[in-house]
Parts: sequence; C-alpha cells; structure tokens
Amino acid sequence: MAHKSPALRSELTAVLITGPCRPARLDLRYDPDEGFAVVLRIRAAIVEAEPLPTSWRLSRDLLDEGLRTPAGIGDVRVRPLSEDWTLIELLPPGVRAVLVVSAVDLRRFLGETFRLVPRGEDGCAVDWDAALRALGA
Repeated sequence: MAHKSPALRSELTAVLITGPCRPARLDLRYDPDEGFAVVLRIRAAIVEAEPLPTSWRLSRDLLDEGLRTPAGIGDVRVRPLSEDWTLIELLPPGVRAVLVVSAVDLRRFLGETFRLVPRGEDGCAVDWDAALRALGA
C-alpha cells in the first residue's frame, strides 16, 4: 500500500573536492512511495571534459549509517569527517565525485524522511503492484 504523503525535497550546500574544489548544490528528494531510496542530484560548475555523475539513487539507510561510521562498498561510500561534516563518495567505473556536506543538514533531511516513513517500514511504503506493472510482470 502506498503512502499518500508528497515527496520531500531539500537543497544542501556542499563542496565538490574532486579535481579543483568548488561549491556544489545537492538536491535531495525522498518519495515515501519508493521507501528505500533518496535521489541525490549534484549541481556544480563542471570542468570541461570532466565526467561527473549528476543523479544518484542512494540507500536512505546507507546515508544515515554514514553519518556515524564509514558505510558502503562499491560505487557509493559515506563516512563522517567530523561531528559537523560528512564525506560522500560516488565512484562508478571511470567517474569520481567526492563531496563534503554538512552533517547537520543531512541529518535534518534524513530525520524528516524517517518521520514520513519510519525506519524498518520502507518496504511497506512501496507500491509493489505498481512496481511489478512497471516491470511488465
């Protein structure tokens, strides 16, 4: 059964430290009907010929865990730098984006998502019938 809450959106300021350091804006979106994922879009000044990933679907639990302890393997890693700063690494083959973001802002956004869909109820929020229809099942 799907939730009827609207998607939650937030814009955070970050520093993109891949290549020359520069400011970036992170657009975060959480749709309660999808439950598990946060969509992260990066907006930053692109250095010519720099392959920068701009849109990612990240596990909400991975982001939350990464606020306290190093988390993730493979393409996405999140870890605390200090009480105030969190590092997000997006590392698919051939591309790299490393971002420093305010832990307070990220924690606030995630707290709002957990108010919409409590921890452990992620799967209950997904409209599985619609997801299966989209797959043609």
